[in-house]
Amino acid sequence: MKPANHWHQCRIDAVSEAIRRAGSIGEIERLAGIPPTAEDRTAFWLPFSHLPGASALDAGVAELKRRIIAAPTAAAAGPQQKTHRRKWENPTGPR
Repeated sequence: MKPANHWHQCRIDAVSEAIRRAGSIGEIERLAGIPPTAEDRTAFWLPFSHLPGASALDAGVAELKRRIIAAPTAAAAGPQQKTHRRKWENPTGPR
């Protein structure tokens, strides 16, 4: 039988992987449920603005991670994977 915290650790690992794959802070914010408007992003980061430099970023990212872990499991799936088509593939058919 697996320990009770096994699911939680798997969730943390999945969130860590999703954050690693994210290409920007904005993608991490979206995973955490922060709307992409300037007002909402500012409202999220404002409480961390009193901290010096990298400490503000570290504290904000820690809060984003906490929110992602607490969110429904779909958030841990990460940013949408982009599909790459070969040059000769045309999704609308022949030209």
